[in-house]
This record gives sequence, C-alpha cells and structure tokens, in this order.
Amino acid sequence: MEKEFNKIMETNLIKMIKSENNIDDKYELAKYYALFEAHYEKGIKILTDLVYNIDLNRNWNDYFDQCLDYCFGYSGGFNSLNYKINIFMDCIINLGLIYYNYGLKENAVECWIYGIKKLRHKIDCEKIKWYVVRYYLINEEFDKLNEFSNENIYFKSNAKILLAKYFMDKCKIEHINNGKNLLDSINSEYCNHADLYEYLGIYNWELEKYGIGFNYLKKVENSPLYKYKNWKAFLYLGKYYEIIEENKENANKYYLMALNYITSFKSKYINEPFYLFDNKFSYDEEDIEIYIDLLDKLVTDYAKGKTYTKLLI
Repeated sequence: MEKEFNKIMETNLIKMIKSENNIDDKYELAKYYALFEAHYEKGIKILTDLVYNIDLNRNWNDYFDQCLDYCFGYSGGFNSLNYKINIFMDCIINLGLIYYNYGLKENAVECWIYGIKKLRHKIDCEKIKWYVVRYYLINEEFDKLNEFSNENIYFKSNAKILLAKYFMDKCKIEHINNGKNLLDSINSEYCNHADLYEYLGIYNWELEKYGIGFNYLKKVENSPLYKYKNWKAFLYLGKYYEIIEENKENANKYYLMALNYITSFKSKYINEPFYLFDNKFSYDEEDIEIYIDLLDKLVTDYAKGKTYTKLLI
C-alpha cells in the first residue's frame, strides 16, 4: 500500500494540487490521503482546518481558485458562489465520512451537525442532513432522529423517506406497515419523486397489493432522473410480469433493465475510489453483488430458453 501511495503522490496531478493553496485543491489532496490508512490523519487535518477555521463572512475569493469565476462567465456571480458553497459542503461531508470509516463515528455526526449550523445562513444543507439522518438510522438512534427531523422541518419529508427505506431494508415484513404509513403521509408532497414511488411500489407488492404496487413502480420508469439508483423498481416490475402476468418476454425486458441500471450504479458509486467512504456508509456492497448475480442468471436463463423459477426475494 505504501508503494501505491508513493506512486500516486508522485504524479503530476498531485504535485500540482499540493502547490496550490485554495479549498478546491486542498479538498482533493485530503481525499487522496484518506484512501490510505497510514496517511488518513493528514486528510483529516487538512479538512478540519478548512471546515472549522474558514470565516464565511469573509470574501469567498480569499479561499477559492479565482478561475472559477471566469468559468462561470462573470466575477462573483451567483453560480460561482453556489459552486463554492457546494465544494465547502463536500469538505464537511467527506471529513465526516473519513471519521466514520476509521471508527471515529461520533466525530462524524458532530462534524456534519457543525457544518449544518455553520452554513445555515448560506444554504439549506440538505446534502449534509441526509448523512446525519443516515447516521442515526445505522446506529438506531431513533430519538435523536426524531429530534433532528423536528428541528429541520423542511427536511422532515426526506428524513421520513430514509426512515421508511430503513424499515423496508432492515426490518422486512414485521415493520412494513410502519414504513408504508410514513410513505403515505408524505405522498401528497411530491409530484415526481422516484425514491418515494419505488418504496411505495415495493411496500404494496410485499402487502400483496400487486396492482397498486405496479402503478407506483411504473411511475419510477417514467421518471427522467437517475434510474440507475432505482434499479430495484425494475426488478420488481420484472417480478410482476413474471409472476402476476406470466409474461416472460416483458419480465426479461425489465430484468435486463434492472441489470443494466444496477451495473451502472456499481460502476458509478461502488467502484469509484473517491466514493469509497460514501459507499461503505450508504450502500451494502455485498447486497449489490447478490442482486447482480441474480439478475444476470435470470437474463442468461431467458436467453437460453430456460424456465424462470419464481422469485422469492
């Protein structure tokens, strides 16, 4: 690992990053350090200095690469400022993820909550709030989750969606009504939310309300954004056509779509080294591999003319 670290650190890209003194490049350098257990504390120090010591009341140009303004076409423009704020949010998120990955879990959530408070007059920080809610769910700190949600009422619906997904993924049938009640309570708040439709579709499927579940899952298919994240909706559409309609051709169509989306999802998130800590925090890699193997078998069997076995998962 040390040889690999030295090899990376000697690249022209890293040498250029180390020679700069702005947030963008320090953030990138910290991510490189954090990939290696022997050097992650250097990454923590870089990001800690950024997150805790920056004075947001100063001119942001003191901290960022000036060329960003020219990239957006004019100096100090809104898009440029928005981009800078998002980079700073990424610094906060990744500092917490590095803490979490190396066993400093309480430091992680403290960092995220600090970041939310620090940026509260600049931006709503929904990105950071997602990680706080996810943290409380992973550690089953439901009282703190409720308290956090009540303090951040504009994020409450997003928190409910994550909590409902937690019930779906972790508790299965015994708590399925809890999850469904949460989803039903916020359904009217969204015009087009693929995650919400996916979870409602799967919940209704598990309750054997197949027609209602199908209607929600089809809304995911019609959603224009990020279908690779909602690959499970296409798996369940395939199950619907296989088991309810007994239409193998349509079942294979959706199993193939699910396989393509989950493969893209793995490529974009699981295999990307700079998403490494986020992956461990946000996704179950072993679960992803199980579903890829399952879908690959279903699609392969169809191509060979074999009969599907009924899916029980």
